[in-house]
Formats: sequence, C-alpha cells, structure tokens
Amino acid sequence: MCCSLEEALERAFEQALIDGADAAMIVGGAEIYRLALPRANKVVLTRVQGRVEGDVVFDLGLLADWREKLVKEYAAEGGNSHAFSIVELEPPQIEQ
Repeated sequence: MCCSLEEALERAFEQALIDGADAAMIVGGAEIYRLALPRANKVVLTRVQGRVEGDVVFDLGLLADWREKLVKEYAAEGGNSHAFSIVELEPPQIEQ
C-alpha cells in the first residue's frame, strides 16, 4: 500500500520497467486524476454520450489547454448502453 501519489508513481514506474512497459497508467477518481495531471504526458479520456448517474465528475476545465491527438467513436451497441468516444489528449506545449 502507498501513502502518497509520489510513492504510488515510483512503484508504478518500477513495475513498468520490470514488465517492459513503456508507461504507467493512473486509474483513480477525480481527485487522483487532478493530483496526477501535472505529471501526465498524455490523457486518455472517455466521453459518454448521454446522461450517466454518478456523484463525482472530473473538472474538464483542467484539460482546456490540452490538444486532441486522436478520437475514436463507438456506438451504443453490442453491450454498450451509451455511445461514447475515446479521446487521446496531449499536454500544452511549454514555450521556452
């Protein structure tokens, strides 16, 4: 068990090296995403078309400066109750 985001990320990166993976993924809730966003070099976002019940949402305003790199659309079929898209975002470029 990890007691901080930094500790969790350190363990994730160590495991990624062991596994031969080229990335570690943050899977959390809204607060975990908010805390990890400054360290992210990519965001993979699911946009559900329609109303979905829930009591927590991620503030998409935090991604306002990020750029869409790839979008894939999926229909509400074959077990998907709602149409949705998977959006890959890149962070804003830091001007030097």
